[in-house]
Amino acid sequence: MNKHSIEGRKPLNNFQHCLKIMRITLSFLFFCILFSSASNSYSQKFTIKSKTASIKEVCKEIEKGSDYVFIFSDNCEKLIDKQVNVEANSKNVTEILDELLFDTGLIYKILDKQIVIYKYTDDTPFIDVAQPDINVMQQPAKKQITGKVLNAQ
Repeated sequence: MNKHSIEGRKPLNNFQHCLKIMRITLSFLFFCILFSSASNSYSQKFTIKSKTASIKEVCKEIEKGSDYVFIFSDNCEKLIDKQVNVEANSKNVTEILDELLFDTGLIYKILDKQIVIYKYTDDTPFIDVAQPDINVMQQPAKKQITGKVLNAQ
C-alpha cells in the first residue's frame, strides 16, 4: 500500500500536479485578460495638431483612430467645411468636439458609438433618448356617457 494515498486514490506525480496548477493559472490569466480588454473604449485620448483643417477632416481623423462614426445633419453642410485650428494633446472626444464646435453654431450628441453633428436653431426640438417614466404619464380625463339602451346590439 502506498502511504501517500488517501482513501484509495492514486497520488499525482509531480508532473501531473504541475500541469494541473499551470492549467488553473492559465485559465485565470485568460479570464483576467478577457475582462480587462472588455473595458469601455469611450475614454480614448487623441492627439491632433492641425492648422487650417476643416471640421469634417478633423472628424474623419477621429473616426480613423476610434470606433466612433460621425453623422452630419443636412442643415450643417456649409458649416462643416469651415477651417479651424485644432491643437489637442491627449484629450477625450468630448473635449475635442467642444473646442472644435465652439462658436460655430453646431452642436453634437453622442449616441453609443455614433456622434451626430447638427446645426443648433431656436426651433430645434429637444429629443430626450431616455425612456419615459410610466408613473408621470397622465391618465385621460374621465367622460360620463348617458343614454338609453334599447337592445343588445
